[in-house]
Amino acid sequence: MAALYGKLWGSRGTVTRTGSSDINAKLETWEGSVQLTLRRNGTFEVYVGDKSYATDRVFVGKIESSND
Repeated sequence: MAALYGKLWGSRGTVTRTGSSDINAKLETWEGSVQLTLRRNGTFEVYVGDKSYATDRVFVGKIESSND
């Protein structure tokens, strides 16, 4: 069973993907891109860069549950 679930939507509809260890998403324009990596342990990294290589890491974090 997959531990991770992703959804992407746009003008042509919605697609979903699953993953068991990591799941990645990359969104692009002609000028640049943003990439997100989500790991099974809840940590994630966000990168930005040019269209070919999103190499500048701009954020690292962990998804925390807020059961207030």
